[in-house]
Amino acid sequence: MVDQWIHLGGGPSIGKITVDEANVRGEGGPTLPQLVLPITIALDPQPDGKSLALLALRASLYSSQQTFASTVACQPIEIGMTSGFLAWSMTNGKPGSNKIELRFFLRPGEIEALERKRHEASSDRLSLYLELKPSVGGLFNFSQESHSRSETRAGPFDDMGFGVYAQVFNFWTATIQTQSFTTPWGTGRHSETGCVTRGFAK
Repeated sequence: MVDQWIHLGGGPSIGKITVDEANVRGEGGPTLPQLVLPITIALDPQPDGKSLALLALRASLYSSQQTFASTVACQPIEIGMTSGFLAWSMTNGKPGSNKIELRFFLRPGEIEALERKRHEASSDRLSLYLELKPSVGGLFNFSQESHSRSETRAGPFDDMGFGVYAQVFNFWTATIQTQSFTTPWGTGRHSETGCVTRGFAK
């Protein structure tokens, strides 16, 4: 497991994102190859009235610790709100957590470049660098349907039956330090035995 801590401004961390290295895998076969990174988002508990949420996340993979345009391993991805938030803090003293998967779509030339990198390292494991750029917001919750009634206030849509809603305050600066992780890459892009490229060859 690889932990990446989430910070707001220059303050202490408000939670972490953990990469599950053991379950990184390839999917999609040769027509739509994907590198899948399972992650867990965990936000620290907050006092009543001071809820936080992870609104969106931009993820980039690099083949080197130097995160330049020339070392980008594949097209970056962005995930965000479609229904609710990616994760949100709790007020019961427990972390608010959510498990999601980052799916990086790889072109044939990008797979070949990563395979060359593995060969140069003379290893059956590939080291990559994950850069995450979060968008974090503070929540002003409305509606008495909320799990924490002490956090809710009367709002303009309470009589509409729309459920829980919130006013969101975006923080200007939210950061996560770039971290490396390793994953088994097998002995070639067409290997069928327990390597990341297994899903590409099906």
